[in-house]
Amino acid sequence: TENGHFWDALARCVERLPPGQRQLFVLRELHEASNEEICKELDITPTNAGVMLYRARMSLRQCVEFKEFNWFGQHR
Repeated sequence: TENGHFWDALARCVERLPPGQRQLFVLRELHEASNEEICKELDITPTNAGVMLYRARMSLRQCVEFKEFNWFGQHR
């Protein structure tokens, strides 16, 4: 299904994130960990966590929308 293809594409994009960003993204978005839990687990500051999560989300957006999978039919 189209929905299944999207999740497959997203999973492949997540795998391409740098390890720290990938771990943070998975903790936050898939495991729904709190900022406090994430900062303690990764030994980072809340500010650093916010920056890393922003970068991870932007990388994932770019990967899914434009680069690899052209999911939304946009062209560069």
